[in-house]
Amino acid sequence: VSSRTSLFCLTGSRRLRAGLERSPAGSSSQLPLRSPTRFGLGILPRMVDVASKLATAAALAEREGCEVLGGVVVERVAPSFEHSDAQAGGVAFLRGRFHHDGRGGGPGGWWIVSECEVELEPHEVFVPDLVGWRRERARERPSGRPVRLRPDWVCEILSPSNARTDLVHKLRAYLRAGVPHYWTLELKPGEKKDIRADFRRPNY
Repeated sequence: VSSRTSLFCLTGSRRLRAGLERSPAGSSSQLPLRSPTRFGLGILPRMVDVASKLATAAALAEREGCEVLGGVVVERVAPSFEHSDAQAGGVAFLRGRFHHDGRGGGPGGWWIVSECEVELEPHEVFVPDLVGWRRERARERPSGRPVRLRPDWVCEILSPSNARTDLVHKLRAYLRAGVPHYWTLELKPGEKKDIRADFRRPNY
């Protein structure tokens, strides 16, 4: 991992966390559509059509629930209840503290959203679970689809269907793009977790 990018895995007794306060300033039908397990668990992909052309953000214009990984359109698996609960908890807590200009209570200074389409490279277009931009760098609110301004922070919630993708393929893409902070949160089966408690751990 490069010195400019930090990877945080929150799992079991080794939950780690970094605080935002300290962070430094053709047609789409011809493109292959693959299940995310092609990148995660090695199961054979589901193909709509085979073509040599690498997919870009244009391939997602008429598709929902997909990303572009390495030039391939990949379906995102519908989240579990636990995944959705963790994501919603993170949004509620982080937006209250950070998603304002500093006059709304808490440190502020960020744009923080969930499941926003972000283009890192022409053939790498992701939809992170949580993603943020520092307002000192993004003076205007990011807009459109995809957002082409590099994020300052990304958080992905791991599940069996996407863990390998998030920890290998996406990690490498975020490193290449120079994303300063990349967090991952692992939810263990049957484990009761308060996402807000994790985000409040005192090592800002």
